[in-house]
Amino acid sequence: MRVASVDKSFVTTGGGKVRVFAGLSANFPVKKCSVILGPSGCGKTTLLNMLGGLLKPDRGTILAPKQWNSSGYMFQRDRLLPWRTVYRNALLGAEIRRLLTEELKGTAENWLNRLALEAFVQSYPIELSEGMKQRVALVRTLLPPSDLLLLDEPFASLDYDSRIVVERLLLEVFEQRSQTSVLVTHDVESALVLADRVFIIGRKGTLEETRLEPIPRSGTPDPLDIRRHPRFFDALAELTSLVQ
Repeated sequence: MRVASVDKSFVTTGGGKVRVFAGLSANFPVKKCSVILGPSGCGKTTLLNMLGGLLKPDRGTILAPKQWNSSGYMFQRDRLLPWRTVYRNALLGAEIRRLLTEELKGTAENWLNRLALEAFVQSYPIELSEGMKQRVALVRTLLPPSDLLLLDEPFASLDYDSRIVVERLLLEVFEQRSQTSVLVTHDVESALVLADRVFIIGRKGTLEETRLEPIPRSGTPDPLDIRRHPRFFDALAELTSLVQ
């Protein structure tokens, strides 16, 4: 997936313009997980919205493989429907795309259980914590297979233990589906666990791919095993220094 010479600005309430990107270019590898890091307000979500077709560049192009016809997008806010239960919210994306099968229903139940939501499947969003809502939104996004998966701050409301469980699920989905994924996060540690490629947006709207080699993975990788790799903490320190 290629971003070529993209410009993007927004009009302020006073009628002026705020430039987010100018001449932005990047190549996000197909069937890999790319993670975008950067300080707050640098344009990470704006870039994700352009990749997902929700925003158009002012100038330049975003090119995706011609055979792609579907995408999944997890927004920063959960956007759960308040009148649907946890279970029915989890099924919503597959329902809308008319892909819901008994197999996918079973997958949804399994994932909700794994994310410690088994006791809340018949609860409504108002009864959930922010972290629980975020996990439901993740299941809703992951459930229907897609060519492109976009995740905006999927760990923002999660404690450490929940983050490990979510990372484990994401690594399994990446391994099984071999889909192209782009993930925005402030969490440098999770970026190192999940990423095949890491991109950093600077405060002036520049986008650079790091030369950081991903931590080696074998079989279906586990986030705790990746953290135990001898090179993990050196790589974490290097990546943290690049983001600051």
